[in-house]
Amino acid sequence: MRCILAVTALVVLAGCQGAGYTPGDIYSFDCSASPIKSSWSNAYTPSYEQCYRATFGGIDTAGHGYVHPFQIPGGDAVIVYSEASPGTYLTQRDPQNVASMSKTIADGASNWSRPYRMTAGEKPYSFANFQMDSRPCIAFVGYDAPAGWAPGFRRMVSGYACANRLKQEDAVRLLESMSYDVARTTSAELRPFTPPPPKAPKTPQPSVVAPASATLSPSIDQRLTALKDLHERKLITSAEYEAKRKEILDKL
Repeated sequence: MRCILAVTALVVLAGCQGAGYTPGDIYSFDCSASPIKSSWSNAYTPSYEQCYRATFGGIDTAGHGYVHPFQIPGGDAVIVYSEASPGTYLTQRDPQNVASMSKTIADGASNWSRPYRMTAGEKPYSFANFQMDSRPCIAFVGYDAPAGWAPGFRRMVSGYACANRLKQEDAVRLLESMSYDVARTTSAELRPFTPPPPKAPKTPQPSVVAPASATLSPSIDQRLTALKDLHERKLITSAEYEAKRKEILDKL
């Protein structure tokens, strides 16, 4: 599943990190208590997957973001639902900007299209197509409940879907099937989540240089043994054997 822990943690904070806000605690919990639900039978979450809640806060915004991974035909998707606390708001952004808060997408996505607008479930969304791992993908973001007193919104739905044969109607169908209710998490068991540390770069191993003694000629004993073997097999004469033996011993 593409929704690995590091990706989900980054995506859920997308609405505030780019504006300079400081993210707070991140918790994981069972997706059965997620505020994000889908009525589409082709969108499901395996039992081994976890959902996430992150708190965020800053000068103009505060609230919670929720992440829910799904598997869809031929691929996977991540839905993020964010709610600003009363008196604060979420800043409007384009789908590429929001999705690229995930390092996986920022590093691996290519061929981004220009944002385009469509409705899903009678709500306006901004979409952008891209490719990742040779698969077609679609990022999306939609805003709801204008703050009224400020240039922002109280609620945001964002995320992306990637599949082998992903079509625009698949992303629309996914969004149309969604419902959001934060009250569902009331009984959720929240577990503190710590992103895994980045893998340390491999340290090049120094080349092994053989000690000088390893490159020297065979030992005196080895040479004398080999010489004796040649003499016993009558491959050299006794005179040659004595002469060569004297030569080897003179080097001691």
